[in-house]
Amino acid sequence: MYHVHYSALIPQDSQPLYRYTTFERFKDMLENSSLYLRSVAKFPDGTEALMTASTTAQLREKEPDRLAIEKYFLLHKATRPFGFAQCWCAHSTELVPMWERFSPSERPNVISKHGIAIRTSFAALRNSLDKKDERLVRMSLIKYLDRHSELSNYDNMLSAFLEKDISLIDERELRVLFYDIEAFQKSTQIPTYRDPQYRRIPINPITLVESVIPSPTAGSTEIDQIRSLLSNFGIENRLEHSRLREKASY
Repeated sequence: MYHVHYSALIPQDSQPLYRYTTFERFKDMLENSSLYLRSVAKFPDGTEALMTASTTAQLREKEPDRLAIEKYFLLHKATRPFGFAQCWCAHSTELVPMWERFSPSERPNVISKHGIAIRTSFAALRNSLDKKDERLVRMSLIKYLDRHSELSNYDNMLSAFLEKDISLIDERELRVLFYDIEAFQKSTQIPTYRDPQYRRIPINPITLVESVIPSPTAGSTEIDQIRSLLSNFGIENRLEHSRLREKASY
């Protein structure tokens, strides 16, 4: 179920959201009626959910008990694998840099013809969550920090999962977050515990999906494949061609 964290940055209900993905992952979302959340520790940005250098320096300066503060840092780092997230872009329209970053081809700076953008709104994303699922799912716009000079919000563990380096600010990310406290506690009690590093959050995909946009470089084969999949779920009318298609010179 959706739960508002006190440090979350909540957008307007009407805020458009885009998720750039592959056909196979989109198909998986529809067929399993679930969002696939990956452990933040597996994200490409190695600084995800870690305190900034300024924060650790300040805490070391304030805390006279060096052993206690180092144990706190280790605990904070140990929580990292148990934050599971999915990322959406809070833009008013689709953007070429986002296609290139999240739907890349084998060639640099070229958009894959197999990519898909799911367009929705914050309200639709929130309302798509299964209210019978008792797990607490948070959503928030990401706060972007200069990791060399700015302080992290370290008054609670969850805030760290809602911050990223300022170099990624163009993504304007809206994050869906689930923190599995039970799995974290299990990991501290069972030395051999191995977490699968992902979670599935049940949703109603028909509520979530407002439109589906094939890649600007998609051909008729790829578009027909998407149309056929949408038809299986009775939402073929939600197919929307990319506004970048006629402008693209790929």
